[in-house]
Amino acid sequence: MRWTDLAWAAGLYGFVVVGFRSWYSAPLLDPAAFRGYYGQGVYAHRVLGREVALALQRALGDPLGEHLVLGGQRPLAEGMATAVLLLDGISLLAVVALSGRLLARRSVPEPARTLVQVVLVVVLVASLSTLTPYDLPAAALVLGALSAADARPPWDLAAIPLVALGVATRESALVAVAALLAVLVVERAALDRRRVAVAIAAALVAAATYGALVASGDDPSLWSAVTLRGNVGRLAGWVGLVAMVGAWLAWRGACRAAELDDPEHRRLVAWCWLLASPYVVAALLVGYWFEVRLLVPMLVVEAWARTRPVAQPQVGASRQSSRPAGDVASGSPATSSEPAGAS
Repeated sequence: MRWTDLAWAAGLYGFVVVGFRSWYSAPLLDPAAFRGYYGQGVYAHRVLGREVALALQRALGDPLGEHLVLGGQRPLAEGMATAVLLLDGISLLAVVALSGRLLARRSVPEPARTLVQVVLVVVLVASLSTLTPYDLPAAALVLGALSAADARPPWDLAAIPLVALGVATRESALVAVAALLAVLVVERAALDRRRVAVAIAAALVAAATYGALVASGDDPSLWSAVTLRGNVGRLAGWVGLVAMVGAWLAWRGACRAAELDDPEHRRLVAWCWLLASPYVVAALLVGYWFEVRLLVPMLVVEAWARTRPVAQPQVGASRQSSRPAGDVASGSPATSSEPAGAS
């Protein structure tokens, strides 16, 4: 992680969300509208981000909205601007810091390292046409949980509560479970029992958290929430879908330039997408295609998967741990062994 990464990411974030106010969700910066909208339907069980934003609003007020003047007007003077922008800004910087550590783990050289960071941050910031209290916080928790799972004991246990917190922020955080299970499939010959136990515990806790949140709410039925007709019948929907595909292709191109697209990692990424396919299908059915943020959960999963050294079984030796030598806890770079062949 480099301080310059945090600086330019923060500058880009401020330029987009302040200079070009988030048009789609700007009316929800009013506290009453914020509580009403995010407390009903599918949004009701996205608890953590909403409550943190409301707590920040109660503690800090809205100094940004009250004092920021652009063109003789106060465009953010609604009441929730400071809280939501602070929450999302911290979450963005957390993603930048974590992804920087992951790239350092693979010793990605310049300028490829910066290229990968720039593409990731640009896609994240582009998703902010919809300013919510849960999208970027959930992405940060997903990446935090996956990074923790690669740490040395006992720090790897932090993955379990982080996954639960992510699911309580947005159900898309279940993609972290898909990624952990994908590792069990791809590296099954080299995994130790602890790694398997952490992944299964995280999956069970995530499922229990999501089930409890859904049971406590009053969600609409799936079919009533389907937006497919509206997406197919609107030019904006198709433009957004093309933009998401283009963003992913740009991301993959950056990963290829950084040598993060080798066959072993492509296999892990493919399993991540396969096991996360329920999220992908649900996002296409009930999400609005013009919102690039639908791609963000899978992008942060790929950022972790593509930078994770693939564990190797040791011939003639006892089964080794799959945790890389350069994990999150130690911060030291890791060297991977010779590439793993597809099983």
